[in-house]
Amino acid sequence: MDDSFGQGVLGRLVVQILSWTAVQRCALFCVLMLGLTLQYCFWGIVAYYWTPAHVYINRDLIAQIIPYAIFLTIGLSGLYLACRYFGHTKNTKLQLGLQLAVACFYAVDMSFFCYLIGSMSMSAGVVMMGAPVFGLMLIERRAVYMLVMLGSIIILLVSVLSLYGILPYAPLLIAHHTGQEFISSFLFWSIMFFLVPYMLMLVSFFDVLMNSLRRREAEVRYLSEHDPLTGLYNRRSLNARVEQWLHDASRQHQQLAVVLLDLDHFKQINDTYGHLSGDQVLIAAAKVIESCLLYTSDAADEEDSVD
Repeated sequence: MDDSFGQGVLGRLVVQILSWTAVQRCALFCVLMLGLTLQYCFWGIVAYYWTPAHVYINRDLIAQIIPYAIFLTIGLSGLYLACRYFGHTKNTKLQLGLQLAVACFYAVDMSFFCYLIGSMSMSAGVVMMGAPVFGLMLIERRAVYMLVMLGSIIILLVSVLSLYGILPYAPLLIAHHTGQEFISSFLFWSIMFFLVPYMLMLVSFFDVLMNSLRRREAEVRYLSEHDPLTGLYNRRSLNARVEQWLHDASRQHQQLAVVLLDLDHFKQINDTYGHLSGDQVLIAAAKVIESCLLYTSDAADEEDSVD
């Protein structure tokens, strides 16, 4: 099996994260959301003070949403502290409640930012579609379904209200009739600023997670087919292969032999030296038998090549 997975820093980090409780992973979720919020705030400060951006950005709206950003930061910090404090709680209702709170907070937060830049834009779609993928890695399915359902309802409602003129569409942007929102280098690089870190984090984390799951699947398959002590095929694996071996031997007109071995006085070894010593005897016997079979197979191949 490939052991390169566990050698990377990111791989070891993901393995460690997967061993955390669901509430502890919620705390990580809050940290990531805080990082995204700070990223948005940084962009807002740049857009507010950079004069060329005022052609495309509603500067007054940026000033109006500062209290929301402060509230968001305080709320996420409170959820993070709660998840850290109750990280090992055995109360299942409290565990689910914290996860639902984090999921709802994320859904409302991301839906609001998607509304500001356009609920039907590519950026909004990437964020909302990436949320359940990332959420399924960290929190329980029920909380993720709540996140997806609440976020979808908010985005759908905002889009309908914008369609009928009740709410302005993409109120943060100023490009009503010139089509400049599609050709502005400022808006293009702004979208890249939002999406690239998000996508890199999502894809990297998901890639490492899938490698971890594949590695575990290979380990489970190996353990289901091999004796964990000697590494030889177990009874279940042999039963699954006997039919194929018989079919191959009949088709190729070859003989098939089954050899049964018994270790003499093995019980005395266990009684005298203990079961750990008996295990070492079984391992050594398995290696001897396996080496004999390999030698016999190699000798038969040499005879075939001479003939």
